[in-house]
Amino acid sequence: MLPFSERLKHETTAQHEAAESSAFISSLMKGERDATDYARLIGQYLHLYRALEFAVAQVRHQHPELHKLLDPELERFDLLSADYRSLAQEHGLDMAPVPTAATAQYVSRLHVLAQQENDLDAYRVLAHHYLRYLGDLSGGQIISALVDRHYGVPTQQRTAWHFSSIPKLKAYKDQYRILLAEAVTEIRAQDALIVEAQYGFDLNRELFNSLDERKELAPTH
Repeated sequence: MLPFSERLKHETTAQHEAAESSAFISSLMKGERDATDYARLIGQYLHLYRALEFAVAQVRHQHPELHKLLDPELERFDLLSADYRSLAQEHGLDMAPVPTAATAQYVSRLHVLAQQENDLDAYRVLAHHYLRYLGDLSGGQIISALVDRHYGVPTQQRTAWHFSSIPKLKAYKDQYRILLAEAVTEIRAQDALIVEAQYGFDLNRELFNSLDERKELAPTH
């Protein structure tokens, strides 16, 4: 039997790759869009991370044994807010970005899980914690470098990807996976987390697709 961290990675690979290869994120990373599109993505992330961090707070409150895994240093909402305010001002976007339907669906799922009505919901929240924050520590670093290279987005508008309190990202990610495996030992909990992680990647793909379909963040005057 595979270690849980390997099983989790293996059983979410297809969904992860589908999200990463969506037309919006692929073209953004290739330099085929512009800084305004990057700003639109950050605007959607504001809604997502607000909901995620609320859900994580509920789990942290009810499951104090998970405090090492649910590290507050990972939280990104305040940094995303600062980045977006600066980007929106520069690119003439609405300071209160409207969530796309896909983003609203993602947020709704997190709100449901935050209520902790099912004994497996804490593990489902962990699934989103895993895919978002380990994503920020991995792919997020690539996003930061590429929007700098392609669009000249300055450091002060990319603070959400900076983890100044985590000097060695790989070592941190390795330890995170160990802590996650220690926290999720029952097969039914592991199964629930994996299924939710697969769904989470699907939700991410739909969020990206929604940005490809509409420019909902129109300039305000």
